Amino acid sequence: MTPKWINVLRLLVICVAVAVISFFTCTCFLSDYCTDEIPATDSIFVYTVDRGVDTLNRTYLNGKKIKASDESRYILYEDIPAVSKMEGVENIYIFDDALMTELADGLNAGEIAEAYVAVPCDVMKYYGAPSGMDYMFMLDASEVSLNGEYAYIRCADGDTEWVSEMPADPYMVYYKYDEATWDDFTARLDAYLVEYDAISDVFMLVTTNADSADLQDRLMEEYPGSNYLSAEFARVFRDETNKTVWVRVIVFALAVIVAAAGIEVLLGITAKKKRPSTR
Repeated sequence: MTPKWINVLRLLVICVAVAVISFFTCTCFLSDYCTDEIPATDSIFVYTVDRGVDTLNRTYLNGKKIKASDESRYILYEDIPAVSKMEGVENIYIFDDALMTELADGLNAGEIAEAYVAVPCDVMKYYGAPSGMDYMFMLDASEVSLNGEYAYIRCADGDTEWVSEMPADPYMVYYKYDEATWDDFTARLDAYLVEYDAISDVFMLVTTNADSADLQDRLMEEYPGSNYLSAEFARVFRDETNKTVWVRVIVFALAVIVAAAGIEVLLGITAKKKRPSTR
């Protein structure tokens, strides 16, 4: 092989290395780079799906270097009074399965012709997907101003629509925790579970009056098996996920560069051997 062709190969090696690194980087960013939007709120939404530490919570725990007390523990109804006393908790709004079932059954059977529903604004504005409210009411949160405590929805004739003013007697499908009425709520929930042979998991909104990041850490430490969505949870998950993507890209790029450099050295040695003697 002539020195000219060796130089062409050396250039080709560089081009291939750049192309491979670029392709790998693009693939990683398109498939794994996290662009999740961080909710612009201090509230925290708690829901129950995994009932244990899975990928999302593991990422948060590792990112914040939190040692969970018991990875199998998640928030049950009996834990809510204790959660309400945590520093930073302002109010807790708990999805009321019993009331929602009563409303849905009445509408479907035609026993209720028209009903007005009240849902905490943050649930509709930021947590429509994990709460199930997006699917339940099929409404676009961007179509209405959601700045107060509750959003109001009219349900009638199989359709739903936003209501701008507070109706007279709405169905409060999220019970607002109050120590004075807590026993009544749990008794009604227990009766519903027996009557319908149902299971009810905790879905709740926690509003805060202090640093929600500290509260999110505390909840993750004590109840790591619950699922969460909050500004802090989204931020940590996004940063940790993207950090992992960058590490993969850098490691791969270094490996390709080392391999390309090795080939370049070998081609350089070959070129020297092929160079004609001047003696």
